[in-house]
This record gives sequence, C-alpha cells and structure tokens, in this order.
Amino acid sequence: MAYRSATVPFTLGEAALGASSRTPTGTPAFFDFSVPIARAESWITTSQDVIESSVAGLVAKERRLQHILNQTIASSEANGAGAPAVLVEAQKTFSSHAGALGALYPSYVFPLASTTDRLRLAIVNACCAVAAKLVSYRTSYPAKLYELYAAASEISIGYVALQATALSLGDRCAAAVAARHLRHVGQLLLTLHELVPYESVRELQLRGLNASTDDLWEVAGMSATA
Repeated sequence: MAYRSATVPFTLGEAALGASSRTPTGTPAFFDFSVPIARAESWITTSQDVIESSVAGLVAKERRLQHILNQTIASSEANGAGAPAVLVEAQKTFSSHAGALGALYPSYVFPLASTTDRLRLAIVNACCAVAAKLVSYRTSYPAKLYELYAAASEISIGYVALQATALSLGDRCAAAVAARHLRHVGQLLLTLHELVPYESVRELQLRGLNASTDDLWEVAGMSATA
C-alpha cells in the first residue's frame, strides 16, 4: 500500500515519545494544517463521498426518529388523553425529512447489492418492528417522550455536522436541507421540553401520588404560560 510522506519528517521514536516535529517557523507539525499528513492512498475520498456518507447516516436516524414519534403518539392515545397537537404536527413535518435527504444523493442512500440483501434487510426490519411493538406496550408515555428527546438530540448534532461539512465543501444544497431540518428538530426539542415536566407529573398522579403542577414554571426553560 502506497503512503504519502509528510512534508515535515519525524522518527518513530519521536512519535512514540510524543515529541513533535516542528515547521521552520517553530510551530508543531500536528498544529500546522498546511502540512500534509502521511496516510494511506485508500483513505482518500472525494467531497461527494463524505457528504453522501453523512446523508445516508442521517436518513437512517430520521427513519428511527419517525418510528419513535409514531410510537409516542400511539402511547399517548392509548392513555386516553389523545396525542398533543404539536406532536401530530411534528409527525407530518418529519415524514418528509428522509425523502428530502434521499433526493440529494438518490443513488447512494441504502444501496443494496442483491435481491438476497434486500430479503435479509426485510427480515431484519420485520423483526425489529415486532420487537418495538412488544416493547411499546410496556413503555409509558413519558418514557416515550424521553426516548424521542434522546433521538432528536442525536440527530440535531448530525445536522450541525452535515451543514458545516457541506458548507466547507461547497455543497450549498445539502447545507440548506441540513439547516431547514435542524430548525424542525430544534422546534421539536423545545416542544418536548414543555411536555415532559407536565406528563411526568401526570404519570405520578396516575400512580396515586399527590403531585402538583403548580410550581413547574420554575423548571429551567419552561415558559410561564405552558
């Protein structure tokens, strides 16, 4: 395997001891971004490869988020309280995210090599769906809100990374999609921040505890009119 040599030479002994080579100006080589790092040729990728990989990962996360959102709404309806309108609206908004991402690089998203791979994926998806359905019956509505918040938090940082990567590599289209979806995720997180305290107290009340919502306005980030 061919390797590119670094502009600033260093010995294996120095590397092992943590002694850095220095540029002519005295700057440590590992802080000098103008110095090409020794690496395998096979590591070299194109800008499109990098963005496609990020997009494909976000498509998977979006589908998982949509699934959890659907479960959360179903759990709320099962409790007899009905699904909050804000979550129903979020469900409509997020339903288009995976498709919008896939449209950026339609040939890359979840490529499958053969019919056998498609069959295997279908079986795995079916098993996961059954397992998720069984778990959802034992999961409370507040717990589903926590799971939804965790999934939204994870995907939000993914969109931050995608937007930064796309802007740095000149892909304005991907950056715009990332920015738009990031706003949607931010709105969902704010919504959950308002819902979780009240639903947590309501769960305590259903368990027979004398829990009050009078002082929830003191919860950090809660609006006084929530």
